[in-house]
Amino acid sequence: MRVRGWWLAVAAALIVLPLAGLGVGLAMLDPDAIKLRLAAIVLRQTGRTLSLNGPLRIGWSFWPTLQVNDVTLANLPGGSRPDMARAERIEAQISLPALLRHQLEVVKLTLVGPNILFEQVGDQPNWIFQSSAAPKATSGNPAAPTVPPTSDPGPTLRFRHVIVQNGMITFRFPARTKVVGIRTLNFRKPTNNGPLSFSSVLVYSDYQPFSLKVAALPTGGLRDPWKTRLDFAAYDTTASAKGTMDLAGAYDLQISANVPALEKLNALLPQMNLPPLHRMTVATHLMNGPAHGDLPVVGQTKLHVGSADLQALSSGLTLGTFDVSLAEAGGLAKVSGVGKLAKLGFAVDGSVGVPKYPDRKVEVPLDLVLRTPGVAGQDIGIKGKTALDALAFAGLDAAFIAHTPALSGLRSLMTPMLPALTKVSVTGRLAIPASIGSFSVTGANLAATEAQLAGDATVGLGTARSVTARLHGARLDLDALLPAATGAAPGKAAQAGAGSAATGSVIPDVPLPLASLRGPTIDMAVAVDVLTLRRQAWQDASLALTLKGGKLVVGKMQARLPAGQVDGSLTVDGSTNHGPVSLALHATGIPLALVEREAGLPGPAEGSLSITTDLHATGSSLHGMAASLDGPLAVTMIGGRMSNSALTELAGASLKALSIKVPAQGDTAVRCFGLVGSFSKGVGRFDTIAVDTGYLQLSGSGQVDLGAETVALKLHPLARLAGSKVVVPVLVTGPFRNIQSGLDANGFDKVGLLIDALFGGDKPKTCLAAGLVPVR
Repeated sequence: MRVRGWWLAVAAALIVLPLAGLGVGLAMLDPDAIKLRLAAIVLRQTGRTLSLNGPLRIGWSFWPTLQVNDVTLANLPGGSRPDMARAERIEAQISLPALLRHQLEVVKLTLVGPNILFEQVGDQPNWIFQSSAAPKATSGNPAAPTVPPTSDPGPTLRFRHVIVQNGMITFRFPARTKVVGIRTLNFRKPTNNGPLSFSSVLVYSDYQPFSLKVAALPTGGLRDPWKTRLDFAAYDTTASAKGTMDLAGAYDLQISANVPALEKLNALLPQMNLPPLHRMTVATHLMNGPAHGDLPVVGQTKLHVGSADLQALSSGLTLGTFDVSLAEAGGLAKVSGVGKLAKLGFAVDGSVGVPKYPDRKVEVPLDLVLRTPGVAGQDIGIKGKTALDALAFAGLDAAFIAHTPALSGLRSLMTPMLPALTKVSVTGRLAIPASIGSFSVTGANLAATEAQLAGDATVGLGTARSVTARLHGARLDLDALLPAATGAAPGKAAQAGAGSAATGSVIPDVPLPLASLRGPTIDMAVAVDVLTLRRQAWQDASLALTLKGGKLVVGKMQARLPAGQVDGSLTVDGSTNHGPVSLALHATGIPLALVEREAGLPGPAEGSLSITTDLHATGSSLHGMAASLDGPLAVTMIGGRMSNSALTELAGASLKALSIKVPAQGDTAVRCFGLVGSFSKGVGRFDTIAVDTGYLQLSGSGQVDLGAETVALKLHPLARLAGSKVVVPVLVTGPFRNIQSGLDANGFDKVGLLIDALFGGDKPKTCLAAGLVPVR
C-alpha cells in the first residue's frame, strides 16, 4: 500500500505540477501580450490580420476561456471592405493539454453577432487562406498593434467546435449579392483528419427560418474535395444532396427534393423568379458554374409537377401534371404534360433545350406539339429557338403550323371577335417577347373553307387585348363568317322585332351591343381579290378598320361590282352607351337582290341600285339611332325586275287605294325607282318619290318620322279610268303598324279625273320627271 501510494503521488505530481505551472505562467502573462501572440498565430496560418480591439478577459480553469469584444479579421487587399469578418464578441475555450503539445486548440469558439463577407477579389475567393511563413505588420486595421517579429513558429491553431449566435453572412459575387442571417450555427471537427459536421438555422429577406445541415469526410488535405451530405429544409421544402464539395466552392452533388410550393423559395432565390409549381418532386445532378455565385449546371434530371397556376405569366394559364426529363447537362429535356388556357384544355409533348451554363443569356432549341384533347384535328406545332436569361423566359422565335376544325373555339384564348373559320390550317413564324403580353405572326398563310389569306398579325393577350393585322388574299366568304362572328343565330332579328312588338315599336328598341367594342384594340387592313357577301361576288375588295377606346372606324371600304364601284366609311363610338354612328356611302352598282334580302323582301330580284348617303345618328338602340338620324339619302335605279310579292309589300297602300290587283306569283319589270331626300332628327323629307313598274306608276313626296314611326306621303299614281291612264292623288298616312291609304279627291275632283280620262288621259312622265332617264 505504501508503494502504490508513492507511485500515485509521483504520477499526480508529474501531471498536476506542469499544468499548475502553466496556469501560473498564464496568470502572470500580460493580456496585451496574449493578444499579440494570438494575432501572430492567426497571421501565420491564414495570411490575414486578426485585430482584437477590446480588452482581453481570461477565465481561469482547467479549460481557460479567453473573451474579447470588437474583433475583426482582415479581407484580401482590394476587397469591397477592409475586413472579411467582424464580431461583437468572441469567447474561446483553450485546451491546456494541446498547449503542452505546442498546439493552440480551441475546444469551443463562440462568436456573438458576427458579420462575415464572402466575395471574389480578383480571381481569388476571400475565404481561402494562405499561411504566412513569417509574421507581418498588421494591415486590416490601422489601429491594431504591431506583431513583433519572431523566429518561433508558435503553436498550430485548430478549432474543434464553433458556435455562432445572431450573425450575418453576405455573399457578394459578380452576378448577384445575397445577405443571410444566422440564428444559430454549430460546427464540429473533433479530430484533425476526421469528419466534420455543420448545422444551422438561417433566415433570409422574409425572416422565415430555414435549416441547413452538412456532414463531410475529407478525401485528402483540407483543400481537397470532401465527401459531403447536405440536408436542407425551408418553406415546406425538403432536399438532400450527396457528393463532393471543396473549400474553393466547387461541388458535384446528386440532389433529391420534395417541393410542395416552389414559389416560396423565391425568398432565397429571387433572381430565378421561380414560378408557382406545386407538388413537385425532383432528382437532379448539380455542379458548380464557371464563376462563384453562378446558377448551377444542371445534369441528369427528372422533374414531376403536380399542378401550377401560371396566370401571372399568361392570363388563364394553369398546368396539371407535367414531367420533364434531361439526360445530360446542356442537352434536350423531354417535356410532356397537360394544362388549361382560358378553360381550353391542352396536352403538350416535345423537347426543350436546357443551357449548360444557365446564368448566361442563351438561345436553346424548342420543338413542341400542343393538342386539344377531345377536339380532333386541333393542334399547334412549334419549332425554333427560345431565349433564356438566367433561366427566365426571354423570348421566342419559331416556325409554327396550326390546325383547327373551328377557329371560333379559340376565342376564349384571344378575342371574342375572332372569325368563325372552319377547317383551318395556318403556317408562319411566331415571335413572343419576354413579357408574354402578346405574340406576332409573320409570313403567315391561312387556308380555310371560307378564306385564303396571307399576311402579318400581332395579337395582344391578357387585359390589353389587341389585334393588328395586314392581310391579303384570293378569297374570303363573309356570308359564312358574319353570322357566327356576331353570335347571331338565325331568326334573332325576328325575335328582337317580336320583342319590340309588345312595346308597340316596329324598329327594335333593344340595347345595341356597344359595350362589346370596349376593351380590345384592333388595327386591321384587308385586301381580297374576291369577297363573297350576300351571295354577291365583290371584286378587289379592301377594308381598313381600327378599334381603340371603344371607337370603331372603318375609314376605307372599297369594292368593285359588275355594275359599278362601292366606296364607303363607317364610324361607331362605343365608348358611351349613346355612341354616335356615322355612315358615308357612294355606290353605283349595289345589286337589288342584296337590298331585298337585307330588307327581308321576297325575291328574286334583278337590277342595280345607286346609293349616295352621309348619315349620322346617336342612341343606345336601333330605334334611338333612327329617331336621331341626320343626313341626305338618295336611292335610284333604272331597269330591273322584282317579284310581285315584293312589289305588293312596297307599294301596297297605293295598289289598294287604286284597287290594282297584282298576282302573287311572277315578277314585274321596274323601269325606274327613285327616293331622294334628307333626314333631320329622325324625320325624313323626300321631295322625289318615283316608281315605274308594269303594274304601277307613281310619283310624289312626303315624310317619314322614324322616331314616331309614322308616315305621311302624297303620291300621284297613274290609274286606268274609262280606258285611259289618269294621275290620281293618293294619301298614304298613319303609323308603321297600320298605314292607311285613300284617294285625295272629293266628288268634283273625281268627276274631273273621269273627264280627263275621257279626253285621252295623262302621259306617263314618272321617270323623266324624277330625272331618272335622259331627256330627249
